[in-house]
Amino acid sequence: MSGRTIAGGRVLNPINDPIKKRLKLPLLKALYAKDFTNAFALLSQIHKKGFGLISAYQRFGLSHEDALNIVKSIPKDLFVDEKGLVVYPLSALDTLESIIKEIYTKNSYALLSATSVSIKLIWASPGLAQEVFNRLESQGFVEKKDGVYVKSGIKIEDVGSHVENRIYAILKESHEAPDAPYNIYDQLDIDRKTGDSALKRLTASKKVVRLAHNLFVTTEALTSMMTRLREIIKNEGYVDVKNAKSHFGLTRKYLIAYLDYLDQFDDIIKDGMARKLK
Repeated sequence: MSGRTIAGGRVLNPINDPIKKRLKLPLLKALYAKDFTNAFALLSQIHKKGFGLISAYQRFGLSHEDALNIVKSIPKDLFVDEKGLVVYPLSALDTLESIIKEIYTKNSYALLSATSVSIKLIWASPGLAQEVFNRLESQGFVEKKDGVYVKSGIKIEDVGSHVENRIYAILKESHEAPDAPYNIYDQLDIDRKTGDSALKRLTASKKVVRLAHNLFVTTEALTSMMTRLREIIKNEGYVDVKNAKSHFGLTRKYLIAYLDYLDQFDDIIKDGMARKLK
């Protein structure tokens, strides 16, 4: 019947937290009583890899400042990333420390930063990662050089040149079908900013050419591809994605990029999707 409430309710927790039964009722009771000190303490136990305060107003009706003040008043051991608005149990620091140590153990030449770790592990905020690097530096496990952390005892005279050489070696080995830069950085365990700077220098020195967004090849590989595409034109009268694919077995992404680059030459004309000699 219009105007009558048959049943009603109050939403206490709009987020589907992965709550164990023994913690669910205490959390709901704390939220019902607006006992956010106890609620946040419980949430820190529930979220082993941190819970965010970015939506504190929508979720709890609290400003970021109020939420941070409540978290900082909790007597239990927590790590609070105030800039990132993320709260972690101290066990998250130990977990992340083990992960970072494992990376350096597997790859002694890893060059990481707090930002690169945060990108690699979405649950780890830059603030948490920086705290762990501070720990590792105080332990003598890593040392900071040119904006990145190097494993102690590993001699790298010039980080920039070292990264350039490693990226170039991978691009050269990949021939005409290299991975996107970020995949290469992940493979090498290097900071993205450091990797981007090295790739820019390789491009500026003409050792590497940018074909398209996130597609870089060595000048040697590009020259070889241009020569081979021209041979197809001479033998078949034209080159397009279809007949180029039968010769190279590359995906459309690569073939389109190479054909677009071919358009830069004065003796090449584009006829529909095909390229021909003038």
